[in-house]
Amino acid sequence: MLMYTKDEIQKITKKLIKRTNSANPFRIAENLNVNVIECELGSILGYYKYYKRNKYIVINQNLDEAMKLIVCSHELGHAVLHARVNTPYLTKFTLFSESKIERDANIFAMYILQHLGKWNYYVFINILKLPETIIELNREALP
Repeated sequence: MLMYTKDEIQKITKKLIKRTNSANPFRIAENLNVNVIECELGSILGYYKYYKRNKYIVINQNLDEAMKLIVCSHELGHAVLHARVNTPYLTKFTLFSESKIERDANIFAMYILQHLGKWNYYVFINILKLPETIIELNREALP
């Protein structure tokens, strides 16, 4: 599995946005032939699955539109950066995991969301309503 720097992830997101003419993660996924499915997932926010050369992003249908954008962006990060790695389901805890693969997906999501024009690190954190200790631990991991 490849490991990425923040700069590499930023370049990848810029190229995707330019290529697809959109920063909307749902449109980017569609353009990349990544299937996005919404269904009932209980407390799970979403997950990425690679199966028989097909990519799937599964998102909890009960999330509000802002959270769906965040989850789709994060899982799209997995689809682009770690295409053949099935990821564990996303919860508020794993969204701010210390693992490299989750960190990469979070950075990817932040760069995508920032291009939508109304997103930055603090908006991202505020929507998730995470404790200050988690915010401080992960500030350096995000752009």
